[in-house]
Amino acid sequence: MARPNRPPRIVTLCCHGRTALPKDNAERIALVPQITRLLYERPDWHPIDAVVFPGGFFRMSRPFGPSSFAQRRSAVSSEQFAKAIRVMVGILDGLSPGVRVVTGVLATPRDLTERTEQSSLAFSASTLVSVSRKIFPTAQDTRGKRYITPFVADYSSAHRFLDLANGSVALLSACYDLFGVGDIATDTAARRLAIRRLYLGRRPITHGEEAFIEARHNCLAAWTELVHEKRPDVALATIHGFRQAGQDGYWQRHGIARASAALGGALVAAGAHFQNGLPYPTSSTLASWNVPRVHLARGLTRKAHRLEPTVYLVSETTGPKILLRLFTRPRTSDTGGQ
Repeated sequence: MARPNRPPRIVTLCCHGRTALPKDNAERIALVPQITRLLYERPDWHPIDAVVFPGGFFRMSRPFGPSSFAQRRSAVSSEQFAKAIRVMVGILDGLSPGVRVVTGVLATPRDLTERTEQSSLAFSASTLVSVSRKIFPTAQDTRGKRYITPFVADYSSAHRFLDLANGSVALLSACYDLFGVGDIATDTAARRLAIRRLYLGRRPITHGEEAFIEARHNCLAAWTELVHEKRPDVALATIHGFRQAGQDGYWQRHGIARASAALGGALVAAGAHFQNGLPYPTSSTLASWNVPRVHLARGLTRKAHRLEPTVYLVSETTGPKILLRLFTRPRTSDTGGQ
């Protein structure tokens, strides 16, 4: 595990609403300077290592597909939302040197057999620094004749990790990818079987083809090796959303807390949309810290291990209502089992 010089300080954004459609980009971009101002006017929140937006907070003009990090950086550079985020980082850097902003994005594929592409992106003031394109689809993502197709090279890509200013190493997860963190070194059939098509180079191979089973096995082995090599002590997830507050229980227990346990007690925090109203700030926290490894073996009896925010604020913006929360080391090692 990394040896940070101070505990990580992560701000998450929860937003009243749903994932963005292409027509929503302008409103979401206009929200960025408002969020920047709210954080800048609270010097007691700083230093901040990362600000985490929800999944699908913006729409990209085209998908990444099976491409290199350099190609992805180039594709993002001209996106208007990326420019707004880079300005945000530049302003906050004055109070939090080295701060990073992480956001979830969606993109509509040109291939009609592909479902909407999901990724998490991390920005510095000047450029894209990390990309986490989805590699662990759900069963729903690959049901029927349409797929979310992971790219083989992404399972071994160091660009899925983010170096934080405090010395921590953060793992980025595009929504349900966080469940793939909890699956490290386990034979979880549901997650494995949901991967039914892979991009091997530019060519997709599908379950049933001779090379597919071996390719999938090699991908999961590479993923396990990568996480063990990077030894992240933080995990940041961009969750697409929940219908309403209180419906995060499954995610909190089996996604957030389980990932913390799998990563040796790492701080795990996520941003998300809530369609029918924001949660109370100290509930549905979507954050955990110091979850014991025994949590992995408790199955349906797993507790939530919710980490309470250090501080929080709720704001009515010119767009949707938002909730900002700062998470860092709790006052005690007990993260709360209920």
